[in-house]
Amino acid sequence: MPLDGLFTPKSLDHYRAMAVSGSYQANLNQSQVAAVLKAHDYGLAILTPEETRLVEQVMSVLKDQIWP
Repeated sequence: MPLDGLFTPKSLDHYRAMAVSGSYQANLNQSQVAAVLKAHDYGLAILTPEETRLVEQVMSVLKDQIWP
């Protein structure tokens, strides 16, 4: 079985079908919060690998709240 297209990113519309507006709670540590603030101020492209990892952790926490 060919693996072409197996890991092709889905469109945003694909995820809209799963998305529900609402309030979500996340318990974050100080480093995660700082990385999110820096990403907001300067953009994701400027983050160091460690800071990117911290932002990815936050996304994972939020994802688990949104879609367990």
